[in-house]
Amino acid sequence: MKKLATLALVLALASTMPGQASAAGRQAWDFVAVQLAAEQGNADAQYHLGLMYDEGRGVSQDDAKAAQWFQKAADQGSADAQYNLGIIYSEGRGVSRDYGKAAQWYQKAAALGNADAQYSLGIIYTEGRGVPQDHARAMLWFQKAAKQGHADARAALGLQEQ
Repeated sequence: MKKLATLALVLALASTMPGQASAAGRQAWDFVAVQLAAEQGNADAQYHLGLMYDEGRGVSQDDAKAAQWFQKAADQGSADAQYNLGIIYSEGRGVSRDYGKAAQWYQKAAALGNADAQYSLGIIYTEGRGVPQDHARAMLWFQKAAKQGHADARAALGLQEQ
């Protein structure tokens, strides 16, 4: 209860900041509010805190902390966090590069309908990174992403933009 009261206070203070406050100052306030909600177990806040660490918004950029917060949100079923974990493992940012783990996280996000993850699965099946190379499976994932309007998936299938 005390943390919820603190969050309410922080949000109230943030909403009363003068209009001339710097963007960096607003980002710092946003970071505090998001961090409090994330620490309370809110998956959306955990995902957004991961993004803040990933992009260095309101906080120093930190790949390892981004991965930790994405992991917490992904474990609660956030498709966006699962997709971002796929990227992190694929690129080895804040974690050891592991194409197998990247494929697993892309798969989870893709199963929840994340078009970017579906496209990424198409790429990794085409290249055989972390999974056996399988062009038929790659096409399946490109088709799923393309049905959602994913431009790169449409291009991979040779479809024209409409």
